[in-house]
Amino acid sequence: MVLMESVLSPKKRRTQEERSTETKKRLLEATIDCLNELGFNKTGTVEIARRAGVSRGALVHHFPSKHDLIVATAEYHWNRIAEEVRNLAMTMHGGQLSLDAFIDGIWNKVFLIRGSSATIEMIIAARTDSKLRRELVPMLNRLYSNYDEIWSQFFHNSGVSPERIEMLFDLTIELLRGMTLQRVLKDEPEYYQKFLDSWKTIIATCLIEEKKS
Repeated sequence: MVLMESVLSPKKRRTQEERSTETKKRLLEATIDCLNELGFNKTGTVEIARRAGVSRGALVHHFPSKHDLIVATAEYHWNRIAEEVRNLAMTMHGGQLSLDAFIDGIWNKVFLIRGSSATIEMIIAARTDSKLRRELVPMLNRLYSNYDEIWSQFFHNSGVSPERIEMLFDLTIELLRGMTLQRVLKDEPEYYQKFLDSWKTIIATCLIEEKKS
C-alpha cells in the first residue's frame, strides 16, 4: 500500500522560480567560501561556478559580472546578519538580554560567523573601487542602524546623554571590527574574550560617571 501511494504521488517538481532561487543561493554561498579562503583578488567566477555546481553560463545569467555577484553576496550576507540582530532585539525586548549579553551576541553572531572574512575582503576591496564602495556603504549603514536602534533601547530613560550613547556604540563597533581583523594574525578566543570583558567594565564605568555628572 505504501509502495502504491509513493507511485501514485510523485515528488512535486520545483518551479522555475524555486530552481532559480536555489541556484542563486548556491552561487552566493560559494562566493562567500571563495572570499573566505582565497581573498578578493583570487575569487573568480569560474571557481565560484565550480564550487556552486553550476555552469559558467548559469552564473552569468544570474550575475553578469563579478561586481554584480559581489554586491549581491554582500546584500545576502548582511541581510542574514540583520536577521540575527533582529532576533537579539526580540530577546532584549522580552527582558532576557543584558547589555553585556548584547555585546557578546554581536561578537559571536556577527563578527565571528562564517563570512566575516568575506566581509573584510569586500570592504578592503571597496577602498580602491569607488563603484563597489558606492554600493556597499549604504548596505553597511542600514546594518549599523539596526545595531544603533537596539543599543539605544538599553539607555532609554537612563539619564545618559545621546552623545555619550552614540560614542560608546561607535567605540564598541570599532573594537569588534578591529578584533575581527586581528584574528587573521592571532586566532585565540580567550585573548579576545578578555578584551570584551574589559570593554564591558569600561562601559559600565562610563555610564556611572555620566550619571554622576
